[in-house]
Parts: sequence; structure tokens; C-alpha cells
Amino acid sequence: MRRTAFLVAAGLCVIANAAWADTAGGTQYDVILADLKGGHTEIDYAALRVAYANSAHYDPYGEPPGREAMLAASKAHDCGALLDAANRVLNDDFTDIEAHVLSADCAAERGDASSAKFHHDVAMGLIRSIARSGDGTTAASPYVVMAVKEEYAFLYSQGYKVTSQALVKCGAGECDAMSVEDHDGKKTTFFFDVSRPMVWLTKQFGAKGAK
Repeated sequence: MRRTAFLVAAGLCVIANAAWADTAGGTQYDVILADLKGGHTEIDYAALRVAYANSAHYDPYGEPPGREAMLAASKAHDCGALLDAANRVLNDDFTDIEAHVLSADCAAERGDASSAKFHHDVAMGLIRSIARSGDGTTAASPYVVMAVKEEYAFLYSQGYKVTSQALVKCGAGECDAMSVEDHDGKKTTFFFDVSRPMVWLTKQFGAKGAK
């Protein structure tokens, strides 16, 4: 798919710090999502991501239905199959950045400017919300993510290739230290706070152990 224009635009949106706040209750996800699907793309995307993490839908380590088919259709340049699979991914998790990027590309190829703009705007909003959560250059000020897939989508949008990943301490929580290379081979490490998905994982193991 043609992703160059999107990636160049996304690469411009690494913005300075902003506060990351929690929201209450999984139902907030449905409320924000209804507003977004109604065409109001200027929403608080950090709040959407946190609300998703508070919802019953949240599974930061699972593969949503349709994801494998979406990626296969992308490689095959089959927009019909991709859009169908991407819709299934987004029905499970509307914060999936890659599904929005691929949907935007396919919609543009099909001449559906309205859908292309919607998915582009949502993807950009999600990327910006990660960029605003920290500066990512140290474990003291990491980007905050709800799932590991956000790390990869964010870094890809900035033009980086991940070369290695390590779990390190950052404050009272844990971070992924992501070693990356840019197109010129310059190496950098970015830090992502993965406290939210790690807490979820710990609770899952605890729930299984209690059975």
C-alpha cells in the first residue's frame, strides 16, 4: 500500500510532554467511541486509549479477529479483503493504529476521500497522543502505551526500524527500551512505559492461579 505520504506527515508529530490521565470505567470507551464514529475526530485520543484499557475489550497481548488476514491482504495489495479484515480488527479495538493507517491507504486508492481522511485523522490523533505522553528519550520520561503494538506502530510512523527490545525499570514501573535505526542507519533508543499492559498481565495470571 502507498504509505509514504502518511509516514512523512506522521513523522512531524512528535510533540512535547503532556499529562496522561486515567478515566473511570469501561463504559467511557463506548461513549468516546460513539462520538468519534459520529465524525468528531478532534477528541481526546489519550482518553480514548485509556478508556479502552479500562474496558472489557482490553487485551494488550492478544491478536484481534482479522489481524492476520489484514496483514496478509496488505502484502497481497488486496484492498477489498484488507478493509473487511481491518473492520473486524477495529470492531475489537478501535485504537489499533496500523488498522487505521492501512484502511486510510486503501480508501484513498479506491477514491473514498471521506473514509481515507477519517482513518488518517484517527491514526494521527492516536500517534500524537503517544508523542505527548513523554519525550521517550529516557526511562525518566517515557512514552506511555496501552499495548506493545502501539510502540511498533509509533516507531514505524516516525520512520524507525526496531532492532531490539529490552524490559527495564522506569520509576515504580517497567519500560520497554526499544533500540531502533533510521533510514540512514543512525541508532537510537526510545523508552515506553508498559505499566498498564504489565498490570493486566499480572492480573490475568492471578486470575488463572485462583481457579
